[in-house]
Amino acid sequence: STPQSKGAYLYLFNYSLITPLQKSYFSKCLLTALAQDLDTSPLKGVATITVSQDGIRVAERFGLKITGTLAFENLTEFILTKKF
Repeated sequence: STPQSKGAYLYLFNYSLITPLQKSYFSKCLLTALAQDLDTSPLKGVATITVSQDGIRVAERFGLKITGTLAFENLTEFILTKKF
């Protein structure tokens, strides 16, 4: 029997920032905290879905890559994932 590896899969839900906070000191603090959490958590992988180019850009900052799309109500959503 092979031992199970420790860790979990994480789904990032709704990490959008309202326009007044974008590119601000506060958004930098939020993204820095997220990066630290991702670095210190025992993860097997992470995934998110986004509809915006900004969402894609932020996810790619954390090493996620577009692995698919989802069409829903005439809107294309991008699926991004990363395995550790």
